[in-house]
Amino acid sequence: MSVCSQHCLASQDSSYLDDSKLQFSDLATKYGHPATEYEVITEDGYILSLFRLPGDSRYPILLSHGFQGTGDDWILRGKESLSITLANKGYDVWIGNYRGNRYSRRHQYLNPDLDDSFWNFSFHELGYFDLPAFIDTVLNVTKATRLAAVGHSQGNTVFYVLGSTRPEYNSKVSIMIALAPICFLQNTKYPVSIAIQNAPLLNALANRIGLTEVLVFSEELRSFLPSKTALNFTSLASKYGYKAEYYEIVTDDGYKLGLFHIQGKKPGPILLMHGIADTSDTWLLRGKNSLGITLAEKGYDVWFGNIRGNKYSRQHKTLNPNKDSAFWQFSFHEHGYYDLKAIVDTVLSETKHTKLTAIGHSQGNTIFYVLGSTRPEYNDKINVLVSLAPVCYLSHAPSPLAILIKFAPEINTIAKAINLNEIFGNATINGKLIDLLCNHVLIGYPVCALGALLPLSGFDVTEFGPAFYKIAIEHFPSSTTRHNLYHFAQVARRKSFSKFDYGPERNMKEYKSLMPPDYELKSVTMPVVLLAANNDKVCMLEDVQRLRSELPNVENYQIIERYLMNHFDYVWGENMPNYLFPHIFRAIENI
Repeated sequence: MSVCSQHCLASQDSSYLDDSKLQFSDLATKYGHPATEYEVITEDGYILSLFRLPGDSRYPILLSHGFQGTGDDWILRGKESLSITLANKGYDVWIGNYRGNRYSRRHQYLNPDLDDSFWNFSFHELGYFDLPAFIDTVLNVTKATRLAAVGHSQGNTVFYVLGSTRPEYNSKVSIMIALAPICFLQNTKYPVSIAIQNAPLLNALANRIGLTEVLVFSEELRSFLPSKTALNFTSLASKYGYKAEYYEIVTDDGYKLGLFHIQGKKPGPILLMHGIADTSDTWLLRGKNSLGITLAEKGYDVWFGNIRGNKYSRQHKTLNPNKDSAFWQFSFHEHGYYDLKAIVDTVLSETKHTKLTAIGHSQGNTIFYVLGSTRPEYNDKINVLVSLAPVCYLSHAPSPLAILIKFAPEINTIAKAINLNEIFGNATINGKLIDLLCNHVLIGYPVCALGALLPLSGFDVTEFGPAFYKIAIEHFPSSTTRHNLYHFAQVARRKSFSKFDYGPERNMKEYKSLMPPDYELKSVTMPVVLLAANNDKVCMLEDVQRLRSELPNVENYQIIERYLMNHFDYVWGENMPNYLFPHIFRAIENI
């Protein structure tokens, strides 16, 4: 088991996150050179990011990206990229980010989303203000008197501006290596020549419609592409003022799971477990209104689990998730029997406590019922389980979920025939298609929210509007498995909370019976608080009431007063602090 803070998280998660979603520091750590980030403020108030791959400070080299680029450009080729090659050779490598790109989209008093004046700059300001700020910072930190520079495209233009308008900086550059040195453009070819020819018209049109930010951050243009800038857990925690630690834990059957921790001063750890096709991110997405941040602000010691297969737990000691279908042969049974056991053990070991308090959402409760029934010794390690949308039985699910359940055997047969084992997730074709469709600003919310998520979970558009949808869809859904979805469908069709039904022949090998055995809910003796909702179309009240009658130690059963509350409002509802959190804190503060 290992632990690290935000700055070294990328070394832990680089093997399962797509490079296109990694930021510079993550990419740098992935390729063996943890980066230091400097905040540089220009004379006219822009706040820029400057990255460093530390080396021999006698030989600083500044890399200057091109038009519409970022510092990422110098590292995207990994070990074959220029920045990593220079770092491997021992050079002290500095990578600038000019105003307006995603790392430098800040100002001391201008808001880039509200103030058009933020965007009133060209390569002139980049050369006159940004570049000298970079050079001054590099020389001040390294104590060197000169630096070498490598520029690409506009990254050279800005040096020509600097050298001509601030000639004193010429002596601070030992050499300027200009890659694709942009200066004169009289001889450009089609189609660039057409754009130049019509530049006055295009500029007038852009001014007329108020288009000041172009391409990278323009909502008018970016809206047609899916976002790839979602923050990971540690970045989300940092955004809201908290440092998150990362633990890599290994289950008894070899899966490597990501576990996060936000330290608190109150005694006794609290473990949050996410739902199906979700990750620990879900507990932070509402920011100051999220449960994770609210608990942290109250001083609780908060732990955030991730079950096998999601983006933080897509690793195994011997199996490759991209090649070995055996990696994906798991359901909520393995989540409870292996993953949750390993997570609870780690939390108790690290905190030196004998018990923890747990809060689960949806499948995040199912796995506790599995753990408590199959490993009854773990019941004594739970102070209380606060079950938000306590999924166990699914006998009363309405359409459209009922239709999916009805045809689950046929759907499973087809998916199995085409070797579709991983469902959702950015590494799969089905996941990429969902990402493309659901991130589209014009049709994403109508199709994916109004047409899928809300019909399945219960309509509550006031708590899950288009603005927050854009945030949520960058994090959800994460990977689950065909095996897991079919297991839930079996539970619903058989109207029993049972282990996976492999068919009579294999059932005999696995269970010594023709039919899979039921989980013994009477063995789940941990104290449980059940919180349910009238408008939750996944976790229906009739099914929760049956669960309540079969669990032996239900401390409280509460139907949330807000009638429209649905399945996702427990983690994503805008006004959760008003209608949900009082019930949660009443449960955990009475321990």
